[in-house]
Amino acid sequence: MDGTGIAVPPTCKVILAATIAKGLLAEVKEGLSGLNKKLVLVGFLANEDPAAQMYADWSAKTCIEK
Repeated sequence: MDGTGIAVPPTCKVILAATIAKGLLAEVKEGLSGLNKKLVLVGFLANEDPAAQMYADWSAKTCIEK
């Protein structure tokens, strides 16, 4: 409800990234299970942007965990 006591309809839906990632990771895992060799992921940073480094770190962490 808003300040006037009138019900306000929801304007958006919260979707957690983990919910989307779970399905995508399962799909990738299934696809990889049919391969006869282990893949290697290589990444290159184009600059020294701290946000790019953080993204690369999180991507590496996900690959290691999954």
